[in-house]
Amino acid sequence: MFSSCVSLVNLNYETAQILEKGKVSGTASISQDGERSQTLKDTVWSTRELSYGFRFGVGIGEKTNISVRYENTFLKEGVRQNFIEAQFKWALGRDPKNSMHPVRLTLGLPAQYYFYGDYHAVSFNPRLYVGLFNFNPYFRLTLIPKLHLIMDISTPELKFNPIDYPGFSLNLAFSNNFDKWAIIPEIGFLSETNISFGCGFVLKP
Repeated sequence: MFSSCVSLVNLNYETAQILEKGKVSGTASISQDGERSQTLKDTVWSTRELSYGFRFGVGIGEKTNISVRYENTFLKEGVRQNFIEAQFKWALGRDPKNSMHPVRLTLGLPAQYYFYGDYHAVSFNPRLYVGLFNFNPYFRLTLIPKLHLIMDISTPELKFNPIDYPGFSLNLAFSNNFDKWAIIPEIGFLSETNISFGCGFVLKP
């Protein structure tokens, strides 16, 4: 149960770029979760959940963004799972845009709430955005290591007993103007058998 909660939100569709103060952004995304299993004859790849998501972000300072995200996941059993995320995002270093450095580092601190039916869970997912090729006008590579701490709050015996899932994702953003828009395909790994992938479209009016 826990791994299905975090596998799709292991994808972020964000770069290490920070919005300027007062600027806003909107993101729409679609994600697919898959699992690899080994049979006696071959390795089998099976897809599981399909998810649609939206994010709204705003720059509140030279080095700080906040955002809210909603994700709706269609589980294999035909049940829909929902989650809501709020994230604070800080640029690391003296230069908030890291304009003088080839590597851009940004810290993300999101908290999430999952729910469907009688099941409810909360999670905290610290992550580091490592942005590469920031001088390139057409593409940017972002590495995102993270740790998923998730806690079932609907099962009394599991309360206050968080389970941790280390995760990692990698995306490659394409644009001819990263201050206006970007297309961001991404792949994420929770383990060697749990892989998720998808694509996001970011608009900055």
